[in-house]
Amino acid sequence: MKTVSYLVQVHTLPKDLAEAAENPNHDLYTTSKIYSKLIDTDHLWEVDSIDENGQVWIAVNIINTEGDAEFHTIKIDSGTYNKVDYDNYPIN
Repeated sequence: MKTVSYLVQVHTLPKDLAEAAENPNHDLYTTSKIYSKLIDTDHLWEVDSIDENGQVWIAVNIINTEGDAEFHTIKIDSGTYNKVDYDNYPIN
């Protein structure tokens, strides 16, 4: 079982998602909006998993505009987040 000893503070929207945020018809539009919410909050996020390429993924639960719960896993691009030291915890 993998473990990590940090939380994630997201601070920057990747360039591809910044471009997608300008076009509601873009395939990554929804992802860009969720990523932006991660930036706009002062929350620290637990890592959900780290894939075979070493990319960090976090789980995000939100209430959409219709009032329904949504569950997303979002890949957090290198250079767009800070690692904040924390106790070890298991990840997927």
